[in-house]
Amino acid sequence: MVRRATDSPGTREVLPGPTLRFRLDAWRTFQRALDPLAPPRPLRRAEPPQGLVPAEQLEGLEEPR
Repeated sequence: MVRRATDSPGTREVLPGPTLRFRLDAWRTFQRALDPLAPPRPLRRAEPPQGLVPAEQLEGLEEPR
């Protein structure tokens, strides 16, 4: 039995999870299988993680102590 790295410990072989590239290619293939003549749907833009501040807004901030 082959398990992913996120499954319970004690497996014979551990496989890494799918890469972002693989997931995006799989999504496009799935969309094409649903409707081969339709234009590909745009992918959602990744939202930045919470707590990150854009570089343009850093000038007025104080440095944490």
